[in-house]
Order: sequence, then structure tokens, then C-alpha cells
Amino acid sequence: AMNRVAAVVLSSLAVLLGAVVGGRVVLAVLGVSAGVFGGLLAPWWALWRWRGAWRLAAGVLVALIVFTAARIVLGVRADPTSHNLWPFELLILGVFNAAALLGMALLRRITGVDDPS
Repeated sequence: AMNRVAAVVLSSLAVLLGAVVGGRVVLAVLGVSAGVFGGLLAPWWALWRWRGAWRLAAGVLVALIVFTAARIVLGVRADPTSHNLWPFELLILGVFNAAALLGMALLRRITGVDDPS
């Protein structure tokens, strides 16, 4: 279960690294997009699947997503010229969340929390 999330994040990073080294801009964009997409969606999955303190940790990432989205919507509502760079705000948040979730997944693996036995 969590192995799939970690695999998606790691494969996205591998695609990005390969694209940058190989000079393939299209693959770099796809890799970043996959990482951001995973960073914005995977915390919701973790919140649903994980238990205990791990669920709380995933909840913090989900709260960051909700807070950022609300801040963008309310800011644009108050002043349409604010948050002109909102895609970059989501990009930064997605990368942060992907890295944080990957770290949590590794800690879960090391501590044996996701071991079925």
C-alpha cells in the first residue's frame, strides 16, 4: 500500500533526474508534475489509510493543502491581482509534501509500522 506511494514519488524523482541529466525538458516537466500531483493527492490517501500518530502527521500535510487553497481563493477574491503566481505556490507545496510524505513512508518502513505481521 504505502510502497506504491513511495514508488510513485521515487520514480517521479528518478524521471526528473534522468530528464535533467539527459536534457529532456518534456520528461522533466512530467516528472515535476507527477511529483507535485503526488504531493497534493498522496497526503489525502495517507490520512485515509494510516492510523495513530502517522494519521496525525498526514493530517498536518492535508491541513497545509487546505490552508494554501483557502488562502489563494480568499486572496484572489479580495484582490484579483494577488496570487498571480498561485501555480508556483502549489508547486512548492507539492514538492514539500512529496518530500515529507516520502520521509514518513521511510520512517514507517524503518520502524516496522506498516509490517502486516
